[in-house]
Amino acid sequence: MKTGILASSNENLIFVDGDGQHKTEYIPKIIEELNTYDMVVGARALSDSSPGRKPGKLILKWIAQILTGKKIPDLNSGLRGIKKSVIRKYLHLLPQGFSASTTMTLILLSRGYSVKYIPIKTNKRIGKSTVSPIRDGINTILLILRMIMLVNPMKIFFPVSFVIFLLGLIWAIPYLLLHKGLTVASLFLMLTGVIIFFFGLLADQISQLRMEKYE
Repeated sequence: MKTGILASSNENLIFVDGDGQHKTEYIPKIIEELNTYDMVVGARALSDSSPGRKPGKLILKWIAQILTGKKIPDLNSGLRGIKKSVIRKYLHLLPQGFSASTTMTLILLSRGYSVKYIPIKTNKRIGKSTVSPIRDGINTILLILRMIMLVNPMKIFFPVSFVIFLLGLIWAIPYLLLHKGLTVASLFLMLTGVIIFFFGLLADQISQLRMEKYE
């Protein structure tokens, strides 16, 4: 995929999985939408997934939507169109494995690019999938966390710091009212929350420097 992106001469790029499940009749619609959007994704219905993979897909999509703050009808659809000038900025972030589609989705949504989803129907896959639901599911969750840490670390640091600080504050209130002081545990929790928050700010600044260097 990376080689194809670099070798392409057109601005609009189309990706199609090689297992025969995608119908080429959707390609003209994708190209048309690329006149308006930075990326256009063919969104498969959840019913098109095998029963054993549906729970994993729902969990991954739920995590990705929380971390990006955007609705994601299909996280890793292989049928998509994207502008070359956009994806080239983040080519160094694309993994070597099957998660390239997931990475594209997370990067563009996190960076504020315009993404359009169009509903599609798929054919039956030719051949057998080599994806391991457990192994590759865990790898995808780790990928999502890494990508969010790269493009928007505060999505992780702020909620964690807030919850820890709030726990310390709730713990401290009864002691403040009854004993006019703080316990070591409550003080430790609140300070931990503050420290994590400032670590998040630092990570966010480093993230912006890393991303802008390539744009």
